[in-house]
Amino acid sequence: RWTHSGDPFTFDFGYRPPEIAGTPNGHIKLIHSLSLKRDIDLAKVLVYSMNHVRRSEPAELTAVVEDLASKDDEAATLSQSILTEAGIAIQPIAFADEYAQAIRREMAM
Repeated sequence: RWTHSGDPFTFDFGYRPPEIAGTPNGHIKLIHSLSLKRDIDLAKVLVYSMNHVRRSEPAELTAVVEDLASKDDEAATLSQSILTEAGIAIQPIAFADEYAQAIRREMAM
């Protein structure tokens, strides 16, 4: 639904929190996992895909990654920069439990 016809890409997970007056909920939130070290092309695909989604409705994307980029890892630093410049949130896997709990709370509103 959020990609072009014929595009084989799919997001890992998406949800729409309940719309409650005075909250930023009600718009689509997407999650996709990738490796900052190995998935530079996927980072670019995510940016392209999110631009497409955002043209039709407000949307957020969180990229779940192995860890934040270290300064000495050029590939990971590039991937992280591509994502953050596009307004894509980055969530290290080490905090996945807390992130999942936040989503559960959000969905229970």
